[in-house]
Amino acid sequence: MNQELKEIEDTLKMVPDGEMTVLQAMTRIEEIVEDALNPVMTPITPGMTVRAPEEWELEQLAVACACERCERNNYLPTKDEVQEERDFLSQAGISVIEGYMTDSPGYCGPVYCVVWSGGPEIHTTYVIEKGRLVPATEGV
Repeated sequence: MNQELKEIEDTLKMVPDGEMTVLQAMTRIEEIVEDALNPVMTPITPGMTVRAPEEWELEQLAVACACERCERNNYLPTKDEVQEERDFLSQAGISVIEGYMTDSPGYCGPVYCVVWSGGPEIHTTYVIEKGRLVPATEGV
């Protein structure tokens, strides 16, 4: 964020010097803020990128979490249980790895990583299996 503040400060200094109009400066500041709020996907390995989940993906994660809990107890989740999972997810660190592929026959597709608010040692990885978001397990 300090870099963005420096860029904004430098942009504002250009107006009195006549290097930029006020409108040009405001447009540039909007771009700086937009870039800071919506960072570009970060490359991690060739072909893979990391990004924040979209709203529809967060909803799928909430349903998947609720279903996972309920399947252990052999019943379908209620709306309240899905909402409870939404609340838990709102406190978690979540990222989506796009372009993931195992180095041998196996999984190919997005990977959803959830680090729960209880600590970094409490995490779950989700993948898409048969059109559903499910916890990643051995043999997926």
